[in-house]
Amino acid sequence: MRGVRYKKLRRPFRTQRINMETIFIKELIYNICLLLGVGVVYSEVSLRSATPRRYRDVAIGVVLGLVGVAVMLNPWTMRPGMVFDVRSILLSVAGVFFGPVAAFLSAGITAAFRFNVGGDGVWMGVAVIFVSAGLGVLWRRFRPQIALNPGFGELALFGLAVHLAMLLCTVLLPAGTALETLKRIALPVLLVYPAGTVLFSLLFLRHAERERLMRAIEQSSESVLITDAAGGIQYVNPAFERITGYSRAEVTGKTPKILKSGGHGPEFYRELWSEISAGKRWEGRMLNRRKGGGTYTEEVVISAVRDAGGRIVNYVSVRRDITEALRLEEQFRQAQKMEAVGQLAGGVAHDFNNILTAIKGYCSLLAPALPERSRAREDAAEILAAAEKATSLTRQLLAFSRKQIMVPRVVDLNKIIGDMIKMLRRLIGEEVSLTTRLHHAPCLVKVDPGQIEQVILNLVLNARDALNGKGEIALETLVRGLSDNTGAAVKAPGGKLVCLKVRDNGCGMSDEIRGHLFEPFYTTKGPAKGTGLGLSVVFGVIKQSGGEVEVESSTDKGSVFTLCFPAAAPEEAGRAPAVVAAAVQGGGETVLIVEDEETLRRLGERVLSDAGYLVLGASSADEAMEVMERRKRPVDLLVTDVVMPGRSGRELALELARRKLCPRTLYMSGYTDEAIVKHGVLEPGIAFLYKPFSPGALETKVREVLDGPEGQARA
Repeated sequence: MRGVRYKKLRRPFRTQRINMETIFIKELIYNICLLLGVGVVYSEVSLRSATPRRYRDVAIGVVLGLVGVAVMLNPWTMRPGMVFDVRSILLSVAGVFFGPVAAFLSAGITAAFRFNVGGDGVWMGVAVIFVSAGLGVLWRRFRPQIALNPGFGELALFGLAVHLAMLLCTVLLPAGTALETLKRIALPVLLVYPAGTVLFSLLFLRHAERERLMRAIEQSSESVLITDAAGGIQYVNPAFERITGYSRAEVTGKTPKILKSGGHGPEFYRELWSEISAGKRWEGRMLNRRKGGGTYTEEVVISAVRDAGGRIVNYVSVRRDITEALRLEEQFRQAQKMEAVGQLAGGVAHDFNNILTAIKGYCSLLAPALPERSRAREDAAEILAAAEKATSLTRQLLAFSRKQIMVPRVVDLNKIIGDMIKMLRRLIGEEVSLTTRLHHAPCLVKVDPGQIEQVILNLVLNARDALNGKGEIALETLVRGLSDNTGAAVKAPGGKLVCLKVRDNGCGMSDEIRGHLFEPFYTTKGPAKGTGLGLSVVFGVIKQSGGEVEVESSTDKGSVFTLCFPAAAPEEAGRAPAVVAAAVQGGGETVLIVEDEETLRRLGERVLSDAGYLVLGASSADEAMEVMERRKRPVDLLVTDVVMPGRSGRELALELARRKLCPRTLYMSGYTDEAIVKHGVLEPGIAFLYKPFSPGALETKVREVLDGPEGQARA
């Protein structure tokens, strides 16, 4: 009976305990649902937040702290002063996903509220708050993958660890209540709280994934535009704003028609809509207009977005501005085109120059032998004049291709202009005003003086033609630093640029003409008024001199050509080689001439023999060595072609110098500078004669080399 009575006495107590545990579990589930609901709202709001990143952690900490307070306002009360809620879930997950600043700031807010509530469980409650936040931060520190792509098992393990620590905090309850409390809450806590931790973590994982995606779109260098199914703009990213000039607020609710430039016809857009409305992906290029009025080209990819039922609800357009890429591509094609012409010119230069040398040489020898005022002499003069024109044309082609032989030295650009000014005024005519504005100090540059004179002449004549007989041309020199925008591509070791501006107030030019300005054979003049090589020669000479050409022009507003060169050091100005004044006639010296072209060799032998030299001839380096072995004594001068079958002229000269058989060498060639440099010529102190040359030029150069010091004509 006693046992039965005991059971009857205990049954109500056990029933009451089970009921309390059931209520506790229900309250916990209610709290978790409340927490998840608040989490969803927070997730949606935070995705739309424009809070700067440096304030983001603080803002998140405050928001999560307030969420914690809201959760604590709906607790399960075990007894007055001893309450339980799901703040441990909130704070531990905050530590994992948002880091220490947000976690401990939210912990501080919730701890302050719990301390204010007071009661027997106050110290346990405060301890649970900081232990949960701390465990979340530590888990994030040592298991960073949990915030990115954790497994379900790891989340469950994390939730279990946090709430085991929560149960350990019951030791902070008043004596006599800790054990009883632990018995009553242990099972519900270990059943419900880890599951709640997993659910809440999954919510924030989804939020973090969406935030990463949003951040990638916001920070993308390509513009992103999202419309509804009817084409109304719902979203654009900052790249779209930067490229188009429109803000997000300005375009939201409008259609992409605001970008139309008129560069595409109605059929283009009909085909586009036909593709995307059928759910297909559309790719292509569009010429669109910016808010400020300028146009730009972009590569566009448009895709449809469908809902769960397969209905199109949005269109996503990803756009890449390729305006600059197209400009660079066009420049590259232009450079290739110009290089191709240059290679063609260089390829034919050698043979063509050899032919011209023969024509000019024999005409120069023939003309004096013919009776004065005879038709034959006039014909010879015409042939010689035509050869001179062909020579000029060849040099212009090579100048354009940047392959002509240049002899640079330090000169004052102001002095060159001053020496040319009278000639230029005669060429442009009385109706055109020519003024100069020269820099107060010498403008020293290292260039080929003859080539720069040709450049100035071409630019002034070009300006004259743009004036149609009346107007103003101005020449200006100035010195600038590299920090200025002008001449940004010029490499100037001294940090200074010397600039020459040629300005006119003529008809100017359109963007289209300016794009073809430096192309060879491109001209806007009539068929009989120019070859179209003038400005291409300017381009080639300036580039080969290490400079840059810039053009400013618009229709009916004139043009400004700016030439920029690296400034030369003043001390370099005295380094130009002295010019040797010498007689043309020979003094019986022995000259060995080596040339593989028989016509040119015979011409050279005749010219130098007539000038009073003893001439030996050879068609190759090997034959020249045989001649010297038979002679058994030195010659005074070696005149040799650079590029020949077998050994080159440079190799021959070095061998003769080594054997002390020839103290001086004069090189000659019709090849471009690349071939000459390849064979070791064009170094300082080496004498060189460029084909085609006249008999007089050969006589003068030979006399100059023989009368000069040996060091100026070394091998």
